[in-house]
Amino acid sequence: MNDCEPRKKRTVASSILLLLVFSSITAEGVEKTAVGATAKGSVDQYIPDYVGDRIKAPENWQPGDHYEDPFETDQVLFTITPDNLVLHESRLAPGQKALLTKLKGYALPVYQTRRTAGYPKFILDGTASNKTNTSLSKGGNGLLHYSEGFPFPLLSEDPQRSALQAIWNHITRFRGGHVERTVLQATILQNGDYVPIRLYQRYSRAEHLRSDHDSERNNVLLYYLERVKSPARLSGSTLLVHETLDQSKGLRRAWGYNHAYRRVLRLPNAAYDTPMPGTYGLKTADSYDMFNGAPDKYSWKHLGVKEIYVPYNAYQLANKRLKYKDILSPSSVNPDHTRWELHRVHKIEARLREGERHIYAKRVFYLDEDSWTIVLAEQYDHRGELWRVSEGHLMNYYDKQLPYYAMEVTYDLIARRYNVIGLSNEESSAYTFNKIFSLRDFSPSSLRRDGRG
Repeated sequence: MNDCEPRKKRTVASSILLLLVFSSITAEGVEKTAVGATAKGSVDQYIPDYVGDRIKAPENWQPGDHYEDPFETDQVLFTITPDNLVLHESRLAPGQKALLTKLKGYALPVYQTRRTAGYPKFILDGTASNKTNTSLSKGGNGLLHYSEGFPFPLLSEDPQRSALQAIWNHITRFRGGHVERTVLQATILQNGDYVPIRLYQRYSRAEHLRSDHDSERNNVLLYYLERVKSPARLSGSTLLVHETLDQSKGLRRAWGYNHAYRRVLRLPNAAYDTPMPGTYGLKTADSYDMFNGAPDKYSWKHLGVKEIYVPYNAYQLANKRLKYKDILSPSSVNPDHTRWELHRVHKIEARLREGERHIYAKRVFYLDEDSWTIVLAEQYDHRGELWRVSEGHLMNYYDKQLPYYAMEVTYDLIARRYNVIGLSNEESSAYTFNKIFSLRDFSPSSLRRDGRG
């Protein structure tokens, strides 16, 4: 059995054939990939055609090792700095323009574009089924008749509806089926100081969970547990989330274990703009994974497809030879270890609905066309000023055909500090995908026992 698939038996080809990659999806005469991206590259070919080749793991690499860069011989084409910003601003999001002008040392080293997103066959099969079966629930706060895969490979022509469809593509995208990892979270202050917080995290999609009680998984999209491993004063504190698929039927359920009080508490407010511990207020509950949870507080609009520079193939950020201090410079992530490429993105705007409350009055998201992953986000305050800018540095976990983040970073333009989560350079191992969890691993009753562990 493939450990990235649900328990039911599947026959999986050893590689994705071009027939599966493109799957004869067309829209207005434009050939699309199986997940809905434009297959053809840009006119100037800076963005190449999508061919669906699977990344070859470096020689002697084994699953469980830190991920090695399969493109380490690629050279920087040019670097965007404040001095040459005017030459490149047409292909930059407003957030990157602001960071270039306001943060000392911030820069964008640009490399050749490599369209490396790819998926297992069962994700492509589910996506093909969803193309004709899946729909938004009432109000757009959930999905109906959904199978694991992308729910909407082809977007509606209506800009409001297509925006919600794109966001649900991001929320439900493949993240490995089940995974556990230990990663760093830190907020870096203006003087460069930070307290490293080591987090153990486990995640499972409902379809991948080993359980004899399928009814208990009804309307659950995913299970997530996060436990603080260090520093000592926070060690053992645990968050547990059962995320729902149709949030019009039932909102997410969350619990917390407080190590100091040794109590498990229901957390009804672990959503929206609730500030997350250890982030100095830079991260709200719904800004993890760049955006998560119910989209109901905002009015959504699709603003078109753009060609811009985005963080991509960020294998250098996963380099086990680097220390955290090599990456985390005082004002920004060290650009020597980032990689930016020209890609097409869906630009999605979210404006706070009248009568709703959230610290962000407007948010703009940029979703990579090949993976439906949010790679850039801009958050605006109630004065209409750009407040925070987030980056999702994407890479392909090639043993699982999984496009996911090497790191998320959020910059605060007012406080002049930034938060990172996801680095694992100094941890003993990288991601582990081969453990299949049971419902008991995500039960509230297990929080106290695990917190003591």
